[in-house]
Amino acid sequence: MVRTAKSIKSQLIISIVVTTIIFLGTMLFTGFNLMKSYSLTNAEELAVTVLNDTDNNINQFFSEIENLARSLASYKVVYKIDENHLKDLFLANVMARKKYMRAIYLGTKEGRMFEYGYGEGFLDNTAVLPEDYDPRIRSWYQEAVAAGEGHSY
Repeated sequence: MVRTAKSIKSQLIISIVVTTIIFLGTMLFTGFNLMKSYSLTNAEELAVTVLNDTDNNINQFFSEIENLARSLASYKVVYKIDENHLKDLFLANVMARKKYMRAIYLGTKEGRMFEYGYGEGFLDNTAVLPEDYDPRIRSWYQEAVAAGEGHSY
């Protein structure tokens, strides 16, 4: 009888241990899958938020640059090519946006180039360009002329 009691007690303990292991394994598996799903959902939502914020920032940046260009084009010193004041105007705008802008330039239909900024390639804030530099052959100039943007200099 003692042996039977030990046998029943052993079977009961084994049954409890196996049930506990199965229960814990099921909980671990379920918890892992829930956390994985939650993590992937949150990562996707964060990625979409970051992409939308980045897209908005890029659009805002280029909108500001476009507004700056349009604003500068309205100054008499720009469309009359007043070189003394042009440099001051361009540099003031570059320095105010130094975090993301290094220079402002202007090419004319006569082939003259005015570029003012700072850093490598500038001497006294004026770009060092080859003598034969002609902005009219540059794609940015040709695209602006084709788009009808700006004034006729």
